[in-house]
Amino acid sequence: MASIMDTDVPTTNLAKARGYYNDKQYPKATAIFKQITNSCACGVQARASPCCCKSLVSAIANSTVEPELRKKCICSAKSDVRCRSTDHIDALDGLAAVYEAKRRMDTAIVIAEAMINLAPREPKGYLRLGRILRLQRSYRHAFQTYQQGIELVGKKNPSHPLLSTLRQMKEKIKYSAVATDPLPLMPLELVAMIFRNLDFRSLCNCLRVSKSWKNLLTTRDKTIQSLWRIQHFGRCTKAIRPAQLQKYATYSGSQVTELLIRDCHQFGVDTNTLKWIAASCRSLKVLKLQASREMDLPSVSNTINLCAPQLTSLYLGFYTPFMLEFVHKLVAASAATLQELTILNFPSRFSKRVPNVEVANWPVLRRLRTLRLGGRPHKEKAILNISSFMHTTPNIEEVWLEGVYFTFREEIEHPEDPWPHLKRLFVGQDVGWQRVADAPFPLPSEIEELHLMHCDHIFSFLSGPFVENPETYPEPKNLRKFTLRDRVQSRDAWPGYLQQWVRPSLESGALRELGMMFPKPHPYWLKSEELKFLSLKGLSLEFGTDPFAIDEAFLDLLDRFPNLEGLDIAQEPFSNGALAKAVQRGVKTIYHRGDYHRRTEVRDWARDKHGARIIEGDYVPNLPMYLPDERYKDFY
Repeated sequence: MASIMDTDVPTTNLAKARGYYNDKQYPKATAIFKQITNSCACGVQARASPCCCKSLVSAIANSTVEPELRKKCICSAKSDVRCRSTDHIDALDGLAAVYEAKRRMDTAIVIAEAMINLAPREPKGYLRLGRILRLQRSYRHAFQTYQQGIELVGKKNPSHPLLSTLRQMKEKIKYSAVATDPLPLMPLELVAMIFRNLDFRSLCNCLRVSKSWKNLLTTRDKTIQSLWRIQHFGRCTKAIRPAQLQKYATYSGSQVTELLIRDCHQFGVDTNTLKWIAASCRSLKVLKLQASREMDLPSVSNTINLCAPQLTSLYLGFYTPFMLEFVHKLVAASAATLQELTILNFPSRFSKRVPNVEVANWPVLRRLRTLRLGGRPHKEKAILNISSFMHTTPNIEEVWLEGVYFTFREEIEHPEDPWPHLKRLFVGQDVGWQRVADAPFPLPSEIEELHLMHCDHIFSFLSGPFVENPETYPEPKNLRKFTLRDRVQSRDAWPGYLQQWVRPSLESGALRELGMMFPKPHPYWLKSEELKFLSLKGLSLEFGTDPFAIDEAFLDLLDRFPNLEGLDIAQEPFSNGALAKAVQRGVKTIYHRGDYHRRTEVRDWARDKHGARIIEGDYVPNLPMYLPDERYKDFY
């Protein structure tokens, strides 16, 4: 009889406390609720301070409630103790309701967390915590609380009568939670998939949206860290120091694989920046540095500590600062992996003396396939020893040269068969070597692209070898792109060496892009149905500026190449009627320089009637002289 009376006492007191709560007599209700809680046999008492060992609200936000509940508690909160007394849970629920009515939300959250710790499989704790979070307008956290409560209760008690209430509350605030911030509700894999479509600058701007976005995008999860492994720094309004680079690198877990600095001058790159790159970016695969204007760095007395990155691509633009030790150490450390090497910032020997800069003092780069060498515009040519570069790059397939002067040292033996796998060659207008009559290396018959910008280069690579020994002269049949940007110096309109380079590839259908100053008259074999792009710079030098004559020569070339898709007419004075006929025959893109207003009518007609573009500008993607993102007006 006594035990029955003891059991009925808490129930009676709960009813009395709820009556006080309904009458808004909160002190009396609080006292009774605390008395019931503190008299429970489990020993867990009501407290206003949170547990020092656990934080369920943070765990809910990170979807880690179950691991958090399993943690041991070593403080006085005893949050690892479980209790099956419904009166204990109801008393805590009533106490949380009192604090909620008194607007003491922090204390109410502590009580709600205690309910969940005492009975993780009981829905009342999740319902109370979700309600408090809703009153604080934390709809996202409330949604997560209901969602994880459904998961935990459903595993143990799938038929619990309050489980349907949890589901109803979840659906009730679903749209409010999503409208507030959808990201935390998504799996991290889906978040990474979305943000991977943004460029690096936009990704950095997302850090400023809200604290939750910043916390999410800088989490240590590897899925999110992968977003920061490609870092392209474009426009900068102020200098960026190594400490800031280090901050962005930590977002990737110190696993940056691609680093691009678009403008080293505006970016404020100095010796400390280069030292940080060399010493900290251990996982770096691609490094690209560019600058908008010339900049020099003071000489470095102490050595550069290298973390031995395994680069696959190194790109140093025309105006980027040149540090010999930095370049040589990076190349030497990446000897086994480097596939693309671009050094366009070699200093002039006469303007700035850098010892041993002309020699490739690094190991043999057997995996290197692309080599681009250049010097700064408007300076004396950078002097390089071509033989040393040939010895260290035996398997090269693409070579791009501009602003350099090649020498041949007696102490460095010239290779017998230099660059036998060469497939693509560009020799810029400002390139020279000791013996103009002799090319620095022969051209293989398997070459696929050849671009020569100066008449001396045409003589050295094409004319000279043909005159010297026409029987062993190469006859390329797989030439895909061929460009001569200067006049052919010959008494014959189409000399034998020029026929031997152009005709086989036209007849085989391999040649897709052709650019040259077409001598007149056009030979009968100058035709192909496979040619897609034609560059016509200098046509007026051969046919004059008479509108009828130059238009007739232009239309004759269109007849010979009926399937053209693109044209570069440079500044040739073709009439708008001739360009309209080209568009009607299927040409989709025409590049021109100057005469912007004179082309307005035909430009609008081509766009509206045929979906074709007539573009005014210096940058033509098909022309080999233009590397992406570099300023070529200094050269051309």
